[in-house]
Amino acid sequence: MYSTTKRFPASCRFFTQGNCRAGQDCHFAHILPFNGSPKNTLHSVIIEGNDVDSSTQDLNSIQKAIRNLELGQLEKKYSAFFQNTTQKDMNTLIDVLLPLEDKEDLKVQLVIPFNYPDTQCTLQIQNSNMTTETKR
Repeated sequence: MYSTTKRFPASCRFFTQGNCRAGQDCHFAHILPFNGSPKNTLHSVIIEGNDVDSSTQDLNSIQKAIRNLELGQLEKKYSAFFQNTTQKDMNTLIDVLLPLEDKEDLKVQLVIPFNYPDTQCTLQIQNSNMTTETKR
């Protein structure tokens, strides 16, 4: 009579801690971490004579995809405020000029690390003459 959509079950908190007693009879999802299980096992792939750690490479590609997606979203929404974008070895620097009501424009620099989202971004205020009350 009533139709309900099947939803993917919530993840099992006991499985994530490594000790779900219900096993396959558990009503919650047993989701493996990105690194796979067990954590200490490394899988190597040989490509044209070079040893490449596949789990590290997969993690880097996931990080890169997330980073590029979010950079694209930032650029799409705030491109009118972008002043300069600089790619460096360890991070990307984006200089942004944000207009404030009844005050001078806010100059900020967004620092996005190469290994984002594992490492947090930072936002640095570049206005030297701004009071601490305005910075809040």
